[in-house]
Amino acid sequence: MTPELSINYKISPELHKALNDQMLAEFYSSYLYLAVSDSFNTYNVKGFAKFFDKQAKEEFKHGEKFLALLQRLRLKVSFRGVDPVKNNWDSIETILQQVIGHEKKISTSIHEIHELAKSGGAEVVCKLLRWFIVEQLEEETSVINLYDMYQSATKGQLGLIDMDRQLSEQSE
Repeated sequence: MTPELSINYKISPELHKALNDQMLAEFYSSYLYLAVSDSFNTYNVKGFAKFFDKQAKEEFKHGEKFLALLQRLRLKVSFRGVDPVKNNWDSIETILQQVIGHEKKISTSIHEIHELAKSGGAEVVCKLLRWFIVEQLEEETSVINLYDMYQSATKGQLGLIDMDRQLSEQSE
């Protein structure tokens, strides 16, 4: 017989599924940002590529945080796989717009899971999700600022070159 935890952490089947889904969403984010990085390499903006390569690694760590939580709670982990990523964007602007949309989707998901955990009294899950809520605010702000900077920089080619160099330096 497998020993059980001494405390009921109030993880409903719905919350268990949501945590597994979010883990996969974080791994998908990592995969997406690798594709974004590759596309920026194709556009020959290496600073952008480096920035998103760093983001891909961070997103993978986020997936690992959900994996660790599921494991600590002795819940079954679902490794269903990562969906394919579209990586044939027609412009830098299109890439950045998709990234913004993706971060907003992730933020919404985190908030929904937090509400589910909170309503079910799963405090240990709420604690982790509060960290993610702050993290998502930083990530959304970061990509929106990047998009705004891109919009300003594209008024002249030199501006884009300078911006790319700054991103490269910040990503080291």
